[in-house]
Amino acid sequence: MPVTTAVQAHVDAGLARAVGNIILSYDAPNAPFVSLRDAICSSYGYQDEIDGEPNPQSKKDFAERKILSILKSIEKNYRVRQAGATATETEQGTPDVDLE
Repeated sequence: MPVTTAVQAHVDAGLARAVGNIILSYDAPNAPFVSLRDAICSSYGYQDEIDGEPNPQSKKDFAERKILSILKSIEKNYRVRQAGATATETEQGTPDVDLE
């Protein structure tokens, strides 16, 4: 049976001007969330020590922040593309005006 871990995080959806909840579920046979957490930390440069001192940010917090950052980036890029499409449609619908 797959291991299921749910992570609940509060997302500041600043672009939507609202605060929402998002629940992420990760199902993988024989791969606990720790494995995913460690993969994210390794991929995005988490350091156990900073200047010889223990990192004050836990691996769990780092991974959650990185996931939220990725999701926010996806949403922002989507909104920019949508705004560009709307601007293009508006421009194409505007008749040329002769100012003479």
